[in-house]
Parts: sequence; structure tokens; C-alpha cells
Amino acid sequence: MQEAIARDARFADLAKVRQARRMTAEERVLAGPRLFAGVCGRMKEGLRDEQPSATEEEIHRMLLQRFARLKKLETTRHPIP
Repeated sequence: MQEAIARDARFADLAKVRQARRMTAEERVLAGPRLFAGVCGRMKEGLRDEQPSATEEEIHRMLLQRFARLKKLETTRHPIP
């Protein structure tokens, strides 16, 4: 079972690489913000699941707090010289 999962993961990774290689320079530039927007949307969905009564403003504030915590973790684990 684990072997099948690992094989599928490698296949998915190769498919992503092939797709990226076919992209134009413009598509690559636009991919970053699109990916970021998608991640933000999924994070907000998770926050809504955790806090179903929260307003959109509260969800947005919690999202910013999560990003601040992630940034702090990143800088403490990998400080920029």
C-alpha cells in the first residue's frame, strides 16, 4: 500500500514539473499569486470549521495571525544572516 502511495506521489510530482515546463513566462509570474490566493482560501475554510460563528473580519484577522506565527517560526528556524 505504501509503495502505491509513493508511486502515485512521484507521478503527481512529475506531472506538476511537466506542467510548469510548458508554462510561458507570463503564466509563471501569475502562478504565484494564484497559488497564494488558493492557500489563503483553504486556510480560511479551515478557520471557519474551527470557529463557525466567526465573522469574515474575524476570520481575516485569524488568518493574518497564522501568517505572523508562520513567519516567526520560519525566522527562528532559518534566520537570515
